[in-house]
Amino acid sequence: MRNILWLLALLGAGWQAQAQVQSSCQSTAVLQTLYGKDIAHMALVYLYDMNLPDTALIDIPQPYIDSVERAMAAVFNLDNQLEADSVMRRHCIRQDRRIEPQHLSGARNGVFLRVKIDTSKTWTNGWSSLNAVTGYAALDGLMAHYNFWVENYTGVAGSLYDHSATIRTDRIINAKAFADSLSKLEGIQHVWYVPAAGDGNYIHYGCDNGVAYLLFRLGWADCPLGCTAEKLWYYRVDTQCRVTLDSVKTFPAPGTYPVPSNCGITGFRDPQQDIAVSVYPNPTTGGVLLQTSGNKSYDYKLLDQQGRVLLKGRVNGKETLRLDAYAKGIYLLRLSDAGGKGRSEKILLQ
Repeated sequence: MRNILWLLALLGAGWQAQAQVQSSCQSTAVLQTLYGKDIAHMALVYLYDMNLPDTALIDIPQPYIDSVERAMAAVFNLDNQLEADSVMRRHCIRQDRRIEPQHLSGARNGVFLRVKIDTSKTWTNGWSSLNAVTGYAALDGLMAHYNFWVENYTGVAGSLYDHSATIRTDRIINAKAFADSLSKLEGIQHVWYVPAAGDGNYIHYGCDNGVAYLLFRLGWADCPLGCTAEKLWYYRVDTQCRVTLDSVKTFPAPGTYPVPSNCGITGFRDPQQDIAVSVYPNPTTGGVLLQTSGNKSYDYKLLDQQGRVLLKGRVNGKETLRLDAYAKGIYLLRLSDAGGKGRSEKILLQ
């Protein structure tokens, strides 16, 4: 609750609201692919912010995830209105890193735990051999259900962590509830959270009487110890999916302001470098049609996430790119004209 009150207090502290814009709260495959883990982690943080009984559950209840996803979709679907292009396309703000309680820290990237075990129990031979399957049915079932693996094991090191294994999963779950369940099993002596290090960008979600609040934070300057500079975008999404950017605040400190990375999500275009090419369908299951307007022609390159050029050519009118031979994932399409102006599109191949 304290976080919601803090967010609301910002409105009373001189933050001036900008125009309200009607958006769409309909999620997309692109949003789910790029922000799915962020959304789940934001829902988990919200449960703890509000001290809700569902914090006792390992799985994050779907209604909370749906509520966060609805709010994120509203901002995502604004395109370049209300500075949505800045937070999601230029600076690519994600739920990356924040100094917070250890059971929440780094949870966007899954769960990472160190577990001290009683080596007199025969099942521990499995973990000491980095094998998640131990023969202890209750433990094996819990580990398998949440896709945990044993990453390493420390034998006798003369420290607190003697006879301990580190286990992890890429799944976004409630680490505290999982650790509590693990601690009840025979042979588990102690569970520690392995937090993410440092500070950085994050997105914070709140909700009050059906109105959602999203705070996008861009952090920089001495972030390993806690960012000393930040820029905040504060959005409000009402029950009719109308979005208000209540304000943007910058708290400067010594250090270089982050250069926009222009991550190109869903075809962000710089208005000064507009390339008149339609790209559809996107997402796609096999082919993408490039269509120009008038008699204009443009060069194109399709790159994978390692920057390798997979396809290149020139489009004048219509051109179909066949992607059937490539693995499912995200690809970058670069378009440019003879004058050097360019545009990038993220292509999601499903």
